[in-house]
Amino acid sequence: MKIHVLIHSDFEQPGYIDIWAENNNFEVVRINCRENQVYPDINEVDRLLIMGGVMGAYETDKYNWLTTELVFIKNVIDTGKK
Repeated sequence: MKIHVLIHSDFEQPGYIDIWAENNNFEVVRINCRENQVYPDINEVDRLLIMGGVMGAYETDKYNWLTTELVFIKNVIDTGKK
């Protein structure tokens, strides 16, 4: 089982969730949203964790990578995954 973590800033990390994941047999997959525009296939995502950042979800004009991320998040939500 995999938890995909969307990271927007280097100082934002999953912290204790890493420990919980290890104790519960989850693999943590980090995605740096500022640098990565390729997201995994929805079937590979068991859980999704979205970390914070300096941007607002409405600031797609200021953060060009945000639109792709929002589509990915919507697709994960639409499948009913946690």
